[in-house]
Amino acid sequence: MFRDYSEAYIAQYPCSMDQVKLIRSIRTCHTPHLGGHVYACKDCGAKHYMYNSCGNSHCPLCQGAKRERWKDSINKLLFNVAYSHITFTMPHELNGLTKSNSSVMLSMLFKSVWATLQKVYSKGSNVGGKPGVIAVLHTWGSDMKYHVHIHCLVTFGGLNKDKKWVKPKRKKTISSYKEISNIYREIFLAKLKIAYKEKTIRYRNDYDYYHEILKNKRWVINQQPPQIDTEIIEEYLSRYICRSAISPSRLEYIKATKQVKISFKEYSKQQKGKPATIGIKKLDPLVAIGMILQHKLPPYFHKSRYYGLHATCHRKKISKIIPKALQRNGEWIKHLFELLTILFNLAEKEIMSCPECGSINLTKVIVTSDKNWLINNVRMYTIHNKDPITINNKNRAKNRETKRA
Repeated sequence: MFRDYSEAYIAQYPCSMDQVKLIRSIRTCHTPHLGGHVYACKDCGAKHYMYNSCGNSHCPLCQGAKRERWKDSINKLLFNVAYSHITFTMPHELNGLTKSNSSVMLSMLFKSVWATLQKVYSKGSNVGGKPGVIAVLHTWGSDMKYHVHIHCLVTFGGLNKDKKWVKPKRKKTISSYKEISNIYREIFLAKLKIAYKEKTIRYRNDYDYYHEILKNKRWVINQQPPQIDTEIIEEYLSRYICRSAISPSRLEYIKATKQVKISFKEYSKQQKGKPATIGIKKLDPLVAIGMILQHKLPPYFHKSRYYGLHATCHRKKISKIIPKALQRNGEWIKHLFELLTILFNLAEKEIMSCPECGSINLTKVIVTSDKNWLINNVRMYTIHNKDPITINNKNRAKNRETKRA
């Protein structure tokens, strides 16, 4: 899909340089353009090619190793206490403002979530202590729509001023849904007002417009009951930490009909106690590319952050204060280099024998990058002089000159 329609998308729609780089990464991932290596059978002459991945954090085809490493790292950070899975959703009325001011608005969301949890936990009627928080940002729903929310893995308890571990006053929740929702709304709107006052965001509507439509709205908070076994939540979060809005298994590109089908879970129709039904959405390829690109985060933006007892700056101090009974004896299950070695060895084992004749008499040869691959496989590539970023910038310059005229 990206090889057939990426250049057409760049020509028709405004793209940032980061989005163009993502397009170029996806369409060349695991292709001869990036090089790789080939296993050749000495007996029958059959060849098995393995091409390199692009390594882009938003590419649907790679990042598996980074996900595993992230999962192992948070497993080491977690304490031997129950954790609650809390989700904070940004109201959809702010979607347009967030898209045009993504870095400021998404950072504001992170800060508001942490400030909310701090305020809720500090109350003696709830906990009366400081929690540990691991927060992960998602900008999509199952059907790839723009749905900004943060998943938080929060300790079900915290450290009080006397450096003692205190448990929440309730058995299943930190606080009432209404209290958390109201605090979250007040803090976010206060920060949004400051951003307007300091003119750090671009906007079409003024602050009073958003305040009027959001001040009485119930901001969505989803608070799951605490559980001591956090493996399920860790697996869920790690699945989304280094990937795009949709996995290749849920997207089907039908070249003959120029159509894209995506499968998604219909949560709106889900019945209690039953799994969500699977729906099918049909899209034009250009629309599908646009829906994927809208979830591209700003450069160097951290989509996972650590607060409170899990903050990096407090980690060494906390480890000395936290009782040993609460600490996990976790070690990194796989270091990055060990993990890559394991994955590489598994890949080699799968092709140790020739798929054609079964021979194990194979030789491995490095394959260099094929510089002509893009010209032969990407539609409209030669028309754009092999440099879509330059063409995109030229189009923008022409548009600016037209507006000035």
